[in-house]
Amino acid sequence: MILGLSVLELSSGNHLVDGPTETDRQTDRPTCAKQYTPTSSKGGILLLLLLLLLLLLLLLLLLLLLLLLLLLLLLLLIIIIIIIIIIIIIIIIINQVFRRKKLVIRLANAGGLAGWLAGWRAGGLAGGLAGGRNKLVRAITMSFIVRF
Repeated sequence: MILGLSVLELSSGNHLVDGPTETDRQTDRPTCAKQYTPTSSKGGILLLLLLLLLLLLLLLLLLLLLLLLLLLLLLLLIIIIIIIIIIIIIIIIINQVFRRKKLVIRLANAGGLAGWLAGWRAGGLAGGLAGGRNKLVRAITMSFIVRF
Protein backbone atom coordinates (compact mmCIF):
# COMPACT_ATOMS: atom_id res chain seq x y z
CA MET A 1 0.00 0.00 0.00
CA ILE A 2 1.49 3.33 -1.05
CA LEU A 3 -0.01 6.41 0.66
CA GLY A 4 -3.27 4.61 1.28
CA LEU A 5 -3.64 3.40 -2.30
CA SER A 6 -3.27 -0.23 -3.21
CA VAL A 7 -1.18 -1.44 -6.12
CA LEU A 8 -4.36 -2.48 -7.93
CA GLU A 9 -5.82 1.03 -7.69
CA LEU A 10 -2.58 2.58 -8.92
CA SER A 11 -2.43 0.32 -11.93
CA SER A 12 -6.10 0.73 -12.84
CA GLY A 13 -6.13 4.51 -12.54
CA ASN A 14 -8.82 4.54 -9.84
CA HIS A 15 -6.68 6.76 -7.64
CA LEU A 16 -7.92 9.82 -9.50
CA VAL A 17 -11.48 9.23 -8.33
CA ASP A 18 -12.53 11.09 -5.17
CA GLY A 19 -14.00 9.03 -2.36
CA PRO A 20 -14.15 5.27 -2.00
CA THR A 21 -14.08 3.12 -5.10
CA GLU A 22 -16.48 0.31 -5.91
CA THR A 23 -14.05 -2.31 -4.59
CA ASP A 24 -13.72 -0.30 -1.34
CA ARG A 25 -17.49 -0.35 -0.89
CA GLN A 26 -17.69 -4.09 -1.53
CA THR A 27 -14.89 -5.04 0.85
CA ASP A 28 -15.88 -2.33 3.37
CA ARG A 29 -12.29 -1.11 3.71
CA PRO A 30 -11.66 2.23 5.37
CA THR A 31 -10.37 4.86 2.99
CA CYS A 32 -7.63 7.38 3.60
CA ALA A 33 -10.15 9.91 4.88
CA LYS A 34 -11.15 7.61 7.75
CA GLN A 35 -8.13 6.86 9.84
CA TYR A 36 -8.56 4.71 12.92
CA THR A 37 -6.94 5.84 16.13
CA PRO A 38 -7.54 4.17 19.51
CA THR A 39 -8.58 7.44 21.17
CA SER A 40 -11.23 8.18 18.58
CA SER A 41 -13.46 5.37 19.83
CA LYS A 42 -15.33 5.16 23.12
CA GLY A 43 -13.51 1.98 24.06
CA GLY A 44 -10.12 3.66 23.73
CA ILE A 45 -11.15 6.59 25.89
CA LEU A 46 -12.58 4.28 28.51
CA LEU A 47 -9.38 2.25 28.46
CA LEU A 48 -7.30 5.41 28.97
CA LEU A 49 -9.57 6.52 31.82
CA LEU A 50 -9.32 3.09 33.40
CA LEU A 51 -5.52 3.18 33.18
CA LEU A 52 -5.49 6.69 34.67
CA LEU A 53 -7.75 5.56 37.51
CA LEU A 54 -5.48 2.57 38.13
CA LEU A 55 -2.46 4.87 38.23
CA LEU A 56 -4.21 7.17 40.70
CA LEU A 57 -5.11 4.22 42.94
CA LEU A 58 -1.52 3.03 42.83
CA LEU A 59 -0.26 6.48 43.81
CA LEU A 60 -2.80 6.64 46.65
CA LEU A 61 -1.66 3.24 47.92
CA LEU A 62 1.96 4.37 47.78
CA LEU A 63 1.09 7.52 49.69
CA LEU A 64 -0.74 5.51 52.36
CA LEU A 65 2.24 3.20 52.76
CA LEU A 66 4.55 6.20 53.14
CA LEU A 67 2.23 7.69 55.76
CA LEU A 68 2.17 4.39 57.65
CA LEU A 69 5.96 4.25 57.59
CA LEU A 70 6.19 7.79 58.95
CA LEU A 71 3.75 6.96 61.75
CA LEU A 72 5.78 3.89 62.70
CA LEU A 73 8.97 5.96 62.79
CA LEU A 74 7.26 8.57 64.96
CA LEU A 75 6.05 5.86 67.34
CA LEU A 76 9.55 4.38 67.53
CA LEU A 77 11.02 7.81 68.29
CA ILE A 78 8.48 8.39 71.07
CA ILE A 79 9.28 4.99 72.61
CA ILE A 80 13.03 5.73 72.51
CA ILE A 81 12.54 9.12 74.17
CA ILE A 82 10.40 7.55 76.92
CA ILE A 83 13.08 4.91 77.55
CA ILE A 84 15.78 7.59 77.80
CA ILE A 85 13.71 9.62 80.26
CA ILE A 86 13.03 6.54 82.42
CA ILE A 87 16.73 5.63 82.51
CA ILE A 88 17.76 9.15 83.52
CA ILE A 89 15.09 9.25 86.26
CA ILE A 90 16.26 5.89 87.63
CA ILE A 91 19.87 7.08 87.68
CA ILE A 92 18.91 10.29 89.48
CA ILE A 93 16.91 8.33 92.07
CA ILE A 94 19.81 5.95 92.65
CA ASN A 95 22.17 8.91 93.01
CA GLN A 96 19.85 10.47 95.59
CA VAL A 97 19.49 7.26 97.60
CA PHE A 98 23.15 6.25 97.65
CA ARG A 99 25.43 9.12 98.59
CA ARG A 100 28.67 7.15 99.02
CA LYS A 101 31.34 7.59 96.36
CA LYS A 102 31.65 3.92 95.43
CA LEU A 103 27.93 3.41 94.76
CA VAL A 104 27.28 6.63 92.91
CA ILE A 105 26.33 5.92 89.35
CA ARG A 106 27.37 8.91 87.35
CA LEU A 107 25.23 10.62 84.81
CA ALA A 108 27.79 9.53 82.24
CA ASN A 109 26.48 6.00 82.39
CA ALA A 110 22.92 7.19 81.89
CA GLY A 111 23.87 9.44 78.99
CA GLY A 112 26.03 6.75 77.41
CA LEU A 113 23.34 4.08 77.77
CA ALA A 114 20.63 6.40 76.52
CA GLY A 115 22.82 7.42 73.61
CA TRP A 116 23.54 3.79 72.83
CA LEU A 117 19.83 2.90 72.97
CA ALA A 118 18.83 5.78 70.76
CA GLY A 119 21.71 5.24 68.40
CA TRP A 120 22.81 8.85 68.82
CA ARG A 121 26.55 9.45 68.98
CA ALA A 122 25.92 12.87 70.48
CA GLY A 123 24.07 11.28 73.40
CA GLY A 124 27.00 9.01 74.21
CA LEU A 125 29.47 11.89 73.87
CA ALA A 126 27.42 14.16 76.10
CA GLY A 127 27.02 11.39 78.66
CA GLY A 128 30.77 10.77 78.69
CA LEU A 129 31.52 14.44 79.18
CA ALA A 130 28.90 14.75 81.91
CA GLY A 131 30.83 12.25 84.01
CA GLY A 132 33.85 14.55 84.15
CA ARG A 133 35.04 16.08 87.43
CA ASN A 134 34.89 19.65 86.19
CA LYS A 135 31.61 21.34 87.14
CA LEU A 136 31.77 23.65 84.11
CA VAL A 137 32.09 20.67 81.74
CA ARG A 138 29.16 18.96 83.46
CA ALA A 139 27.04 22.11 83.20
CA ILE A 140 27.81 22.53 79.50
CA THR A 141 27.09 18.90 78.69
CA MET A 142 23.89 18.89 80.74
CA SER A 143 22.63 21.87 78.75
CA PHE A 144 23.67 20.01 75.61
CA ILE A 145 21.63 16.97 76.67
CA VAL A 146 18.62 19.11 77.56
CA ARG A 147 18.71 20.86 74.18
CA PHE A 148 18.76 17.65 72.22
